[in-house]
Amino acid sequence: VRQRARELIRNNGYAAHGKRVLVTGIWGSGIVPRVDPRDEAMRQQSEDDWNEWSEYCDPEGRLDFYALGALITSTIVESGGALVEWIEDENRFATREIPLRFRVLEPDYFDLAKTESLKDGGYILQGVEYDARHRRVAYWLFDQQPGDARVFASGRYQSRRHPAEKYTSIFDILRPGQVHGISWFAPAVLRLKDSGEYENAELMRKKIEACFAVFVKQTTERQLDA
Repeated sequence: VRQRARELIRNNGYAAHGKRVLVTGIWGSGIVPRVDPRDEAMRQQSEDDWNEWSEYCDPEGRLDFYALGALITSTIVESGGALVEWIEDENRFATREIPLRFRVLEPDYFDLAKTESLKDGGYILQGVEYDARHRRVAYWLFDQQPGDARVFASGRYQSRRHPAEKYTSIFDILRPGQVHGISWFAPAVLRLKDSGEYENAELMRKKIEACFAVFVKQTTERQLDA
């Protein structure tokens, strides 16, 4: 479903526009913090810290907080969920007041084939590890996105265990016990695909019609007598 939704969004104008409308309606201009104005010095310091952190919260240094929020929303709508990795690096960001960054990952990083029971009463279900009390304690993730060219180049396709406290899995929970989300385009994939194919067929029919021509040939009286 995820791959079909992605193909549809990239090649169907209605799906692409629908995704943009959803992201704009949900995220909009982003989450804007409000600080208690009673302490002016604390308010100013908090605003300065937030402005600085929101500008440099992307480890790649390309997006600010608001753009990353829009990316998370976009990933949820398209792929059914998003995985946020929280990165703490005191040494690298020693010059910053808040040494915390976060990276947005697609749900493809989950090892969905990883399902087994554990000796301590816990279990792993579709790459998510639970303890005996059904709490998420770890995620089994690939080092790279499975579709990344680096995976084919290195020949390594194995997941590793990562503590759950360093990640946040975001998706729309539709039923009890749900492990992963599903693309919001799932109910409309077939209809949108059929609509697109119908429009393409109509365009092709019109192109073929435009290629037809009629030639009228007039006969003379001598030809008629013959």
